[in-house]
Amino acid sequence: MSDRKRYLDKTWEHDLDWVRKALIEKGEVRQMIVIHTPAIGIVISIHASMTKDATCAFARDVCVAYDADAVTTMGEAWMLRAKGAEPVDTSVLPSQSPDRIEVLAVSMSIRDDTGAISHRASYRPIERGADGKPTGLGAEIGYTGVEYVGRFAEILPERKPTFTERRIARKRIDAARDRLAFVHQPSATVH
Repeated sequence: MSDRKRYLDKTWEHDLDWVRKALIEKGEVRQMIVIHTPAIGIVISIHASMTKDATCAFARDVCVAYDADAVTTMGEAWMLRAKGAEPVDTSVLPSQSPDRIEVLAVSMSIRDDTGAISHRASYRPIERGADGKPTGLGAEIGYTGVEYVGRFAEILPERKPTFTERRIARKRIDAARDRLAFVHQPSATVH
């Protein structure tokens, strides 16, 4: 196993542990994106005042500007599971279904040494006490053969950015900060 693979495995385990502890200690986990660069971890909260598409575009620029090698997304979510041979009813949003399951969803996209991107995910039911506060997490909900697609799967660029692409992305980040003054700015913090 390469040093980089060990580092990313350790980062994955750290992110899972950190978000689990945050859920129990704070009683909730806001949706967030953690961008892992060779030097730092950058946390971007997903606020209601900014669309998910705009947040993902901003996060992608941060990935390019700081040459990220992994992105973790995390938060509370609703999900549905198929019952036996019955397919999931996709005409109903999971949040509106009586069969919904509240989970802590964590996913990571990783670019390896060859430039290939792989994904891993964890979905664990949130257990709540009589007072409604989270008390723990249930067993991992296993999924096989699930394709990871959508706006969050596309945050990490498919290849390392060039110097020019990094410079352009930093200019877009600076411009976005001016336009998005009402939103908490992403901070360069290592959690």
